[in-house]
Amino acid sequence: MPLDRILQVAGFLLLLTQKNDLKQLINSKLARNIFLATGSLLVVAVLVQFQIKPNFDWYFVKLVLNFFLNCFSAYLLVWWARKCYHQLDFGIILQYLVGAALLQAFISFVFYANPSLFYQYLSLLNEKSNQGLLERADFINKRFIGVGSVFFSGVIKAGIAYFAILILPHFRKNKWTENRLLYFLCVLILGVSGLMIARTFMVAMILGAILYVFLELKTLREFFLRSLTMLLIVIGIYALAFCIIYLVADEQRFPIAFYYVFEIFINLFSDFRLETTSTDDLQSMYVFPDQLHTWLLGDARMANSDGTYFMHTDVGYLRLLFYFGLPATLLFVAILAYQSWSWIQFSAKQLFAFDTLKRKASRFFFAVFLLWFLILNLKGLVFESSYLALFLIALVFSFSAKGTTNNVNFEEK
Repeated sequence: MPLDRILQVAGFLLLLTQKNDLKQLINSKLARNIFLATGSLLVVAVLVQFQIKPNFDWYFVKLVLNFFLNCFSAYLLVWWARKCYHQLDFGIILQYLVGAALLQAFISFVFYANPSLFYQYLSLLNEKSNQGLLERADFINKRFIGVGSVFFSGVIKAGIAYFAILILPHFRKNKWTENRLLYFLCVLILGVSGLMIARTFMVAMILGAILYVFLELKTLREFFLRSLTMLLIVIGIYALAFCIIYLVADEQRFPIAFYYVFEIFINLFSDFRLETTSTDDLQSMYVFPDQLHTWLLGDARMANSDGTYFMHTDVGYLRLLFYFGLPATLLFVAILAYQSWSWIQFSAKQLFAFDTLKRKASRFFFAVFLLWFLILNLKGLVFESSYLALFLIALVFSFSAKGTTNNVNFEEK
């Protein structure tokens, strides 16, 4: 059984034994609304399958269903965090999310510096469920590959962790966040790691810059100072990435990794082309339906019989369009937007109603989180249910601004 399923089962059984928590989750208006919205997407995903019965394509159905299952594993993590800290707040979740990303960056660096360790790790994996990774194992010569965090899925997680570390000082005051040298070193590590996972991370850096600049923006002078600071940070990230590649890559691997990371700039300055091999491949995947039925109801397919992408497109919005049509695709976008808006409203009115700084930071974080998902769906299908579930459960069971829980007394428990 995969680890995520084990955690989901454990979280479900634990929740059944915690009657107060179960009641709190059921009575939470935030949870009910998001469950109903996501449930409607699940119903549409199932109904569209009757167009091609009995050969169902359950890929997207499982993707949405995982959101509900991941709520149980998220509860397990939240319950454990409350036991450790007794007073759970959203900053603790962000802190461990960033910590996990830093650990992932270290593992990825070790694999990149010593590919033999990476190949030993691959030998332990199930060949059937990790076929895509095994087929692209040689990518270790030019990019970071971690444990359970690779390629497109890896850059999704790296982006969320990058946004989290930028707002973390507003939620957690400790030696780690208040030591500016250590803090910015961690920001640089996550930035370099993200770039080495996938160049799409450049979008996360732009969104992160916007988040950083406007988080405490008060005057025009401060705007320019913060913008200059972010520019220096970005330059530092690129310089550090170059140094890391130079130090750990041998003479044969260095040109490969260097060209991979900086391909867009090399093309820009040499041939005045703002493109890469990835963008060229992506352009070829922009194919659209030629039948009205597909536009309205889709073809209920996400994969061909040979396992390749249906219509040979990996673009998220187009996969959804071919799967269940334009109206349902708009519903998918609306639900993502609704989730983020609900988190913004909940954190502003309940969790941080009396803390202006945290309220502002949470608003920007969830807004950028939504933009990250919407932009990435222009490249691949993004519905990262583990993070959606984690943030929902964390908000439901977090302390309010007054320092009380939603009718939960941890000391008694």
